Amino acid sequence: MLNNVKIYNVFVVEDDKFYMDLLRSYLSTRANFKVSCFTSGEDCILNLGSKPDLVILDYLLDRENPYAMDGKNVYKIIRNLSPDSNIIVVSAQQSAEVVFGLVQEGVRNYVMKDKQTFHELDQLLDEYA
Repeated sequence: MLNNVKIYNVFVVEDDKFYMDLLRSYLSTRANFKVSCFTSGEDCILNLGSKPDLVILDYLLDRENPYAMDGKNVYKIIRNLSPDSNIIVVSAQQSAEVVFGLVQEGVRNYVMKDKQTFHELDQLLDEYA
């Protein structure tokens, strides 16, 4: 009998390599997730041809390159080039102005980087997969 379990193509876009490894390990516990990680939005965009089902996107992506695109701009490009991808922004940004700007762009899922991050991600991931 064939196993018809859907494999979800998940992108993690995070410039902090330690946090990226945490996210990769966490997501890899889900048997049906194929996780690809990128340290810049630009690298993520170059790989959108592989049609991610889900993108977990940091807001500030300038750790290695001070001129790198921020999460808001990366979000807009993903929306245009891969409109079927679900996007979760995960960031330490607490500024109401930043969060409001993301909501204006259409971000529906914003998760703060704090001690509740993985609990909140669990709830969102259960909705997607």
